[in-house]
Amino acid sequence: MSQNATESSLSPNQIKAIELLLTGKSNYDIAFELGIDRSTLYRWKQEPEFIVEMNKRINEYTEQARISTSFLLSEAIETLAKSVKDNPKIALEIIKGMGLLAGNASPPRYETIGQVEQDLENQATASHRRLFLDSMIL
Repeated sequence: MSQNATESSLSPNQIKAIELLLTGKSNYDIAFELGIDRSTLYRWKQEPEFIVEMNKRINEYTEQARISTSFLLSEAIETLAKSVKDNPKIALEIIKGMGLLAGNASPPRYETIGQVEQDLENQATASHRRLFLDSMIL
């Protein structure tokens, strides 16, 4: 099996530079840490192989973050749905506190706790359905 050209053409310092760039470090800090001139780092950032590897890593990290966020969101929705069943008043206060009801021109008027419970359950189900469909598309 042949090795990827990008993997074989980048030096260990270039790979480390990519990792440091992805952490948000400045060019100055990266150059200092690697013992190189900033102009070297700038030149590397213009090289096609460096750009390809940087983009590859960005895509990998983005996908990992999407998967983690999807899992956490799913867990949060399930927890909220359980809270709605256990104590709808608390669930409604949590949602208000998070600002999720902000922006509604006319907030819903509930006459019974059952209406609150049903509305929140519907919202949680719809959010979970959207999350599932989004994960199928991406």
